[in-house]
Amino acid sequence: TILTGRWPQQVGVFYCGEDILFAPIEAEDPEAQAGLETYQENAKRSPEALLRKKTSAVMNWLRTPEGTESLATYLHRRGFATAGFVSIWTIESRFGYARGFDVYDDELDEYYGPKKLAWLLRDRFKSQRRRRGEDTVARAVKFVDGFDGSKRLFLFVHLADTHVPYRAPDDVRFRETDADRARLERSWRSRYTDENRDRAFRKMSRGGSFLLDRYDRAIRHEDTLLATLFEHLEAKGILDDAVVVVLADHGDSFGQHRYLSSSQQNRLFFEHSVYVWEETQHVPMVVLDPRREGAVRVAGNVSQVDVVPTVLGALGFDRATFGSGTLPGRDLFADPPDLHRRVYFLTFGRGRPGLLEDLFTDFPRFVGFREGDLKFFVDRARLKGPKQGRCFLYDLGDDPNEKRNLCEDPVTAPRAARFRDELVQ
Repeated sequence: TILTGRWPQQVGVFYCGEDILFAPIEAEDPEAQAGLETYQENAKRSPEALLRKKTSAVMNWLRTPEGTESLATYLHRRGFATAGFVSIWTIESRFGYARGFDVYDDELDEYYGPKKLAWLLRDRFKSQRRRRGEDTVARAVKFVDGFDGSKRLFLFVHLADTHVPYRAPDDVRFRETDADRARLERSWRSRYTDENRDRAFRKMSRGGSFLLDRYDRAIRHEDTLLATLFEHLEAKGILDDAVVVVLADHGDSFGQHRYLSSSQQNRLFFEHSVYVWEETQHVPMVVLDPRREGAVRVAGNVSQVDVVPTVLGALGFDRATFGSGTLPGRDLFADPPDLHRRVYFLTFGRGRPGLLEDLFTDFPRFVGFREGDLKFFVDRARLKGPKQGRCFLYDLGDDPNEKRNLCEDPVTAPRAARFRDELVQ
């Protein structure tokens, strides 16, 4: 989505890990429909042993189909030099992400998956690999230092140090007073319900270093790496008229909520990709346009689909010339704010519904939206019919940490039912 400006289903990514397949809403063209069906059939032939596993070890078979337009392919055709430097296996060139790049550096040497499956995942399927951020930035810096400036440049740098296990060098520290620390811990604790807080903090304290500290240190480490990259871009004069976008693809959960399946409802949820609480969905996005002075916070909800139209507008290109069809995102600088805009999201889930789904469906497959301060989502594996999945409705203005599900309130339940009907349609 970040590079294509489209939702996954709009570019043909319908098979995500162990997720269900579903038909496109907008694929009315017979040729496009045939192409999608071929793609789905190919996806079904992914290793059967992995399809049956209910594990987080292998989940992202997110191959982008041939012909998918991206910022790299679009700008390359318009004479840009294009270079990408990535840090995790899910966006390796074998999944189609290198299209349009003159240079796409994805040599990943570190395996971080489960040891018991290492022979299968690391060697046979080449998954669960990544690269330390300092190594990725060093390669990007080497490219920047050698860039002759004869063309306009599109540079894509991806870091994964804030991914589990949240690694940062030992010398990365925060200068904080006791009062600073007390305020920070109060902020942390306010995000938990009373019943989850103590359990989560006990679990995060195991292993000698507090998990939230490790995460924060990883973020600070990546800030330092970005500063190094920007220093080299500035020294080359590239930053003088560069459009810069810094954003995350997702956040992480740290036990603020529990699993929702009946078999795991007493377990606290950590990491990401399965649930759609704000701690995974609400991510930073900063855009620098050299033609504009002063910082402005965009009113209303924004989305990763806004990156492409915003970049195109800042570079002076017409978004209508990007790929085929209308981009769903907005130019955050040129388009007027929409305080009632509905921004959609989904998660691919894990596990496969089947004969024993009532007992053993490990993870739901959520789809939902945010509209103003209202946030609604529902399990799309059971979106309609007699086994409708649980729905969730929150007013983030009054309940930013999603502690009170308004679907369970008789007063707001009819509104939630209407939202569900809208998603079905």
